Amino acid sequence: MARQRQGQYDLDMPDAPARSDALVRALDLLATGAWQRAHEIVQKHQSATAAWLHGIVHILEGDLDNAQYWYRKAERPFPGPDAVEREIAAARLAVGRAEAPGQTTSQSEIRSGKEPAP
Repeated sequence: MARQRQGQYDLDMPDAPARSDALVRALDLLATGAWQRAHEIVQKHQSATAAWLHGIVHILEGDLDNAQYWYRKAERPFPGPDAVEREIAAARLAVGRAEAPGQTTSQSEIRSGKEPAP
C-alpha cells in the first residue's frame, strides 16, 4: 500500500499487485469512455498512479480544473484534453511495468510515459 506523507501521495513506492489489478480495470474502463465506473475504482486508492488515472477520469468528464488538481497530486504535467489517448497508453505502460516481477520502473519514466530501456 502506498504511504501518504503530509497529504501527498508517495511517489517512491510502486502500487501493490492487487492495487494494480484494480487500476488495470480502471484503465480498461477509461479506454472505453466509461469514466464514471473508472472513477469508482480510482477514488478508493491513494497512489501516484491512482491520482494520475483520477486526472484522466476528469479529463474525460470535461472537468479540467479537477483534472489539473489530480495531475498535481500525481506530480505529472497536465497534458490538456487532447492527450487522453496518449495518457491512457502511457498509464498502461506504467501499470504494466509496476506489475512485472523483477523489473523496476523509475518514477521519472512513469511520469514521462516512456518505456524504460531493457
